[in-house]
Amino acid sequence: MENNRFETPVTVKSVTAGSTQLLRSAREASDYLLNSWPGKRSAKHRAALQACHDALAGDKP
Repeated sequence: MENNRFETPVTVKSVTAGSTQLLRSAREASDYLLNSWPGKRSAKHRAALQACHDALAGDKP
C-alpha cells in the first residue's frame, strides 16, 4: 500500500484539457503537477509541488 495517501482524494478539473483527474496521494499529485499541469508554472504551482516532495520525503505528514 502506498504511503502519503490523502484522507480525501483531490479532484482536479482542467478546463483547457477538458478532463477531471482524481488524485489519491502525494505521489499522484506530484506526477500530475510535473507531467499534466495545463497552466503556468507559478509560485503556487511550485509551492504545491514542493509540498508533495516534502511529504514523499517524510518531511511533512
